[in-house]
Amino acid sequence: MPDKPITLANNAAVTTAYQVGLTWSQGAYAGGTAVIDYRVNFKSTGDYTVFSSSITTTSVTVTGLTPGVTYTFYVQARNRVGYSPNSDTVQVLAAQVPDAPTSFADNKSVTNAFRIGLTWVVPAFNGGSAVIDYSIFSDSAQGGAFTELANSITGSSYTVNSVIKGSTYKFRIRARNTYGFSVFSSDVSILAA
Repeated sequence: MPDKPITLANNAAVTTAYQVGLTWSQGAYAGGTAVIDYRVNFKSTGDYTVFSSSITTTSVTVTGLTPGVTYTFYVQARNRVGYSPNSDTVQVLAAQVPDAPTSFADNKSVTNAFRIGLTWVVPAFNGGSAVIDYSIFSDSAQGGAFTELANSITGSSYTVNSVIKGSTYKFRIRARNTYGFSVFSSDVSILAA
C-alpha cells in the first residue's frame, strides 16, 4: 500500500463559509503500484465521514458545510493493494470574510460644526466567524482618495473630532473577522454643521 499523503492544507482561496478547499501531496512511496485515487474524510464532532473516495487529483473542495463550524480532515491514497494510512489532520473553520456593515449613516444627535457622529449596523452575515472590529476611511473633505481614519473599533458608532465647520466629508466602513476584511459599505457624505 502507498505512503500516506503529506502536506494536507487548507486552500484559503477556495474556502468559504459553506465549503473548504484542501490540497495535499502524494507520499514518497506509491507502494510498488501507481496511486489510483484519494479518499477524503472529515468530521466536526463524532466519527469521520467519507466525503469522496474517487478523487484523482491532489486537491478537492468539500461542500455542503455549515458556516462557523470547525472541521477536521484527513486524506488517504489508494493503489491496487489498498488504502494508505491516514494523512496528518488539518482543522479548518468554515468561514469567509463578513458582509459589509449596513445602515452606515450620520448620527445626527452627535454631529455639529466641530464633530461628526457615525453609526452602523453589524453585517447581516458575519462570514461564519464573529466580527472582530471595524475600520473607517475618509476623504478628509478633500474629495479625493480615501485614507484610514480609525481602526480596531469594536462598537457600532464612532465620533470624528476636529472637523472643519461647513466642510462635507465622505466616509466608508468595513468589518473584519478572522478571515479578513469585508468589502466597503456604501459611501456616506456628511456636512459638518
